[in-house]
Amino acid sequence: MGTNSGDLPSTRRLPAQQVVPVGIRTTVVATRTKFIHEIGYCPQFDAVLGELTGEETLMLLGRLRGISDISLPHSVSELIFLVGLTECAKRPSSTYSGGNKRKLSTAMALIGDPPLVFLDEPTSGVDPASRRRVWAAITKAVQCGQSVVLTSHSMEECEALCSRIIIMSRGTLRCIGSSGHLKAKFGKGYSLQVKLRMHNDRLEDDQQYAAQVLQLKTTIRQRLAGAVLTDQHKGMLAFRVPTEVSWGCLFSVMEAMKHDHGDVEATAQNPLVEDYTASDTSLEQVFLSFAREGNLVQASMKIDENQGAGVMVDVYPDTKITHDCFHLD
Repeated sequence: MGTNSGDLPSTRRLPAQQVVPVGIRTTVVATRTKFIHEIGYCPQFDAVLGELTGEETLMLLGRLRGISDISLPHSVSELIFLVGLTECAKRPSSTYSGGNKRKLSTAMALIGDPPLVFLDEPTSGVDPASRRRVWAAITKAVQCGQSVVLTSHSMEECEALCSRIIIMSRGTLRCIGSSGHLKAKFGKGYSLQVKLRMHNDRLEDDQQYAAQVLQLKTTIRQRLAGAVLTDQHKGMLAFRVPTEVSWGCLFSVMEAMKHDHGDVEATAQNPLVEDYTASDTSLEQVFLSFAREGNLVQASMKIDENQGAGVMVDVYPDTKITHDCFHLD
């Protein structure tokens, strides 16, 4: 996984031999044919032959991979069914929608059961139902012994398909591990989302409502030691609660606020808390924490063009920027 930059495409193009580092060009070119024969590749931008139908395209790729004429029709029809191209398999691929072209590109990478498969955002632009079918095809390939490397911006896709996840930020590999390992190591506690009741202009003015919200945030910080406000929108507060706070303590405090128990002064008369959710840190939150850190590092670096030297400027003096989060499982 990575942010919207050149990190993922550049990394993916190296093993696919679209980009070859100068120092190893001679060795790679010498074994290029054998190497390419052992990999399947789905590029970021669809590379389909518009004049051929989806079925003809897979038949062509299957023959190039050495599948026998006896087993080829069955392999093609099975793959077409797996990725959900049955209805349009007989139509020219130039008439396909963007989602169908992505499914065809994925099938082209999987045809012939290559030992190593590279997929660059295989379900980008694919509808949710078809996305599940593509995931099923990829999962079946892994179960059959193929190694699959995919790049994605979808946290759900990574959790559904990947046994090991790499997060990249600004050209740097930040961490490697399973989904559970990354959430445990970099999750930094529980996620608490608090939904507030809407402001009623007829019963209270803006200053009174703002004061109640401020008092609520103070109460949560006091009752849940170490809780940090991570985000705030109209009608919604987000906190990160450390793991030292037990689930029992968290739920007892929030239930008291929600049900207007008298032991919470800030909510004794008219409770602000309409509802709340508490959960473990998600993989998306881990990913966003690395992305924010990368943005802070970039913002803190300014180049003095006149001097031609790099100057470190402390743009966020109260923010701690860490660089030691790289971890190998």
